[in-house]
Amino acid sequence: MSNKVIKQQLKVLNGEELRVNKRFQKLKSPLDKVIKQKVDQDKILEENLKLLRKKTIVSSESRAAQKKRDIIQSNIQKENEKQQDRKKVAKRLSQKKKNEKKIREQFAVQMH
Repeated sequence: MSNKVIKQQLKVLNGEELRVNKRFQKLKSPLDKVIKQKVDQDKILEENLKLLRKKTIVSSESRAAQKKRDIIQSNIQKENEKQQDRKKVAKRLSQKKKNEKKIREQFAVQMH
């Protein structure tokens, strides 16, 4: 990025220049609200507490969802391993039967 673009973005972030979008609104910190609008600190603290609770609920839901996904993924892996083991056992069994059949045929040929 050029210096001009970086400076422009910094101006926008600092709130000096609001030409980016008509919908652009400068984000205000709780302290700015108290200073500029003379709002009670208790109200701001309540708002922050509500926000914090929402964030913790969302993060806990996402953790629970992640655990569920992990459990499902591990079960799928176990099932896939079982199927692969069954295929290996079936393959070994079929090879064993083929070998036994060959041995019987060779023994029968030798006997006649």
